[in-house]
Amino acid sequence: MKWLTVLVAAMGLLWAESCGEAPKAATLYEVSSAGVTVNDQPAKAQQKIGVSDRVVVASKGAFARLLLSDGTKIFLLPDDKIGETRFTLDKYTQDGSTRQVLLRLMQGVVTLLVPKNRPKGDILEVQASFTTTAIRGTELKITSSPEGDTIALKEGSVEVRSNKDPAKTQTVSIGEQVRFDAKTSLLSKSTYNPFDNAESALFRDSGVPVRTTIEQ
Repeated sequence: MKWLTVLVAAMGLLWAESCGEAPKAATLYEVSSAGVTVNDQPAKAQQKIGVSDRVVVASKGAFARLLLSDGTKIFLLPDDKIGETRFTLDKYTQDGSTRQVLLRLMQGVVTLLVPKNRPKGDILEVQASFTTTAIRGTELKITSSPEGDTIALKEGSVEVRSNKDPAKTQTVSIGEQVRFDAKTSLLSKSTYNPFDNAESALFRDSGVPVRTTIEQ
């Protein structure tokens, strides 16, 4: 039962925090049998992921699903054009009940399902190659390649800013995506259909996700 696996992973993270242990930022609650590594070692289900741990999803058909202690679900999978997905938890701090989390997508595809009831003071950001996305409760997909970044929204809204010029921002809402072009350094917005068969599969919280080719 996938929901029980997720519940056990979440309880483990909360227990570690309540006992005063150095908290791990996430748990790998579901992972393919091959093609996924953590710090260059084969990944295992229920493996704890901490700050600076590097998760790579490399081979065709591989995928990894992570759970943050606030209930955020993170899905990683490779892409036909871009290749492997490389992902790191850059920062995880907690002051009382307030968390600050910075995720880094060096390359590839990541989908996030973020609870809508996250505490107001919590900070969750995803830094890709060229952009940083500030997230509240939402469901979104981020794609990063040498050509640029694409941030697409299924639910909620996010603010996307350029890493090179933080004053350059775009607010992205439901059914929209914003594209940062590495050559022109421009942010451009267009429509996005998260209910397309290939796209909707990326937002499921269990089962083998469908690999998708991102239009650059």
